[in-house]
Amino acid sequence: MRFSRSHGFSLVELMVSMAMGLFLVAGALTIYVQGRATHEVNSKVAELQDNARLALDLMSRDVLLADFWSRTDDPAAIARRTGDAGNPMPAALEPANDCYAGYYLNVEVPVDGANDDQTGGGNPFAACIPDVSRLADTDVLVVRHASSTETPRASILDNQVYLISNSVTGQLFVGGQPLPAGYAADDPVSELVTNAYYIGPS
Repeated sequence: MRFSRSHGFSLVELMVSMAMGLFLVAGALTIYVQGRATHEVNSKVAELQDNARLALDLMSRDVLLADFWSRTDDPAAIARRTGDAGNPMPAALEPANDCYAGYYLNVEVPVDGANDDQTGGGNPFAACIPDVSRLADTDVLVVRHASSTETPRASILDNQVYLISNSVTGQLFVGGQPLPAGYAADDPVSELVTNAYYIGPS
């Protein structure tokens, strides 16, 4: 009976095999790390797109309502607006205009804004949106309108600015004060909306 001779691995063959194994493991590990990094980037991009889509959806609805004043289509016919010399808003009821004087009641400027190069003294909203609160090279968009949802008179809140209007005129008033005279019981009351949009540095 003949027996074949068993042969083992030489030291050189073992080292070559180990080197090839390490090379294959390193390649697999590299592919895994790159795949995970790509997945994280894609997840962050998707999250950014979702946030941008939500922000644009909110802004687009607001922009579409810009210059909507319920039953009146002429902001110059709205009493107690900014610049109304005949019937101004009483100083005691004037809302805290943190951006500039008459900011909230400036209904004759339904869309307002600042360009990316309007900084420092050229930023009209510096009092409420200083340059440090705004990402460099970005704009500010301000939109004003009456709410599209009528406010029941029993739900009027104190210290909130509202608009009551008919087909001819309208008047701003502050909740907690008597309703303006000369309007019918079915003339709508709507909340005054003034929203500012900008991109913060974070």
